[in-house]
Amino acid sequence: MIKSSIVQEIENFDRQDCNGQVGESQRLARTNLIRRLWETDNKLESLIRQKARTNWFRYGDSCSSFVHSTLRWRRLRNEVKGVEVGGFWCEEPSTVRSEAKKLFENRFKATRILG
Repeated sequence: MIKSSIVQEIENFDRQDCNGQVGESQRLARTNLIRRLWETDNKLESLIRQKARTNWFRYGDSCSSFVHSTLRWRRLRNEVKGVEVGGFWCEEPSTVRSEAKKLFENRFKATRILG
């Protein structure tokens, strides 16, 4: 059953209810129609989301190249290429890591409070 026919049947039950012509079984049938209307709406919404996701995968985001180039530039700018150790420039990764660790250990060393 399509959505428009479900809505039309619910409206028919509502008109009958205004006239006092609806029994308990018809109210139950109306409740079932409302449940089916919700299910139909949820399925339609899910289909729309899937189509949007498919279009996004197919055509991409219009700003994606801009965003990715900006992120790449920032990552390269923030990268530590090397450090100066004992007056000499060093780019060896293990040395850079150890010097960075020493720097932060010295900077954030807990001081002992004497009391």
